[in-house]
Amino acid sequence: CRESLVVELLCISGDEYVQVVLKKSESSKFIMCTLSKQHAVLQQPVQLMLSPGENVTFELKASKGTVNLTGYY
Repeated sequence: CRESLVVELLCISGDEYVQVVLKKSESSKFIMCTLSKQHAVLQQPVQLMLSPGENVTFELKASKGTVNLTGYY
């Protein structure tokens, strides 16, 4: 039995500014958060539950950068 994946925290590392976009399909996208070192927004708590078999993609809107996702099953 597979359980849901829960994403609880998004953290920026290495870039000055990044938007994290959750994409469920080509027509279903939304901005989850904007992280910015300049404005001291280095992390964002979220409560995102993904069901087994649910396909999603996380996209970054920035020139480069890394965002770490933290959560649990």
